[in-house]
Amino acid sequence: MEKATELNPEYVEALYYLGVACFHKGDYLSSKSCLERAIGLKPGYADVHCQYGVVQLTLGEFDGAKLSFERAIEISARYAKAHYLLGLALHGLGDLDGATAELQEALNINPGLFPAEVDAGLHALGQGKWEDAGESFEKAAKTVPRHADVLCFLGSTCLKLNRTDDAIRFLKEALQVNGEYSEAKKKLALAHYKNGELGIAEKLVTEVAEVHRDYPDVHKILGDVYLKKGEIQHAKTAYEKSLALNPNYDDALFGLVIALRHEGNAQDADRALRGFVERNPSNLLARTLLTEEKIKLPDA
Repeated sequence: MEKATELNPEYVEALYYLGVACFHKGDYLSSKSCLERAIGLKPGYADVHCQYGVVQLTLGEFDGAKLSFERAIEISARYAKAHYLLGLALHGLGDLDGATAELQEALNINPGLFPAEVDAGLHALGQGKWEDAGESFEKAAKTVPRHADVLCFLGSTCLKLNRTDDAIRFLKEALQVNGEYSEAKKKLALAHYKNGELGIAEKLVTEVAEVHRDYPDVHKILGDVYLKKGEIQHAKTAYEKSLALNPNYDDALFGLVIALRHEGNAQDADRALRGFVERNPSNLLARTLLTEEKIKLPDA
């Protein structure tokens, strides 16, 4: 293809495929240069604009990518891939409503566009739209059955919806597909924890901790399990490990505060909590845990 462009610098198709080849080699700047030349020579090719937008997305140029995908759609209105990628660009720019509309349009044009269905679910999940997310993941699971990520996402969504038994079923299916899937194990541990099955939860999260000792959320979940079991010292140690890995992990700090209070160490608990509130004065859960102030409230 490089030879073709040497023989004919205006060979648009060769420039396009050379740009794609450079992209797959990880040479994004050369890819961008080839595609820019192709667009300059023949600006009416939707595929070239779309591929150029993909390069821009890869380089974090979301504004430019948005314009490229919009241009591709101007040329070919029912270009499902361009609508899908425009949705991702808009998500990156923080235009959540616009992203939702474009992801849905991509699926209206091509209902079997599996990546768009998955990403529509993740987009909804990130906004706390659990029902919408679940619907997208269920459709994706029908399109590509036994997909570990989709089953894990579906299980995680069911957890948010308090459909614990469904969550356990989907997460177990994810682990049947990939037995080493740590995220699925963590979520399955949380589901069993919610069901009060603390022994199963402890076993699962301990297995993950043995492989991923540097995951702060693993130690936090383990702390929650120990706290629920009344094993205060173990809970305290787990929360401390979590905070050593991520000092800004709110939930681990709150767990540690509760463990310290159960231990009878109110001073250290209050010191840690007040320090957190000074840094994060709008955190309602932290302010709720400052119960000394609440008990002083007048009755009327």
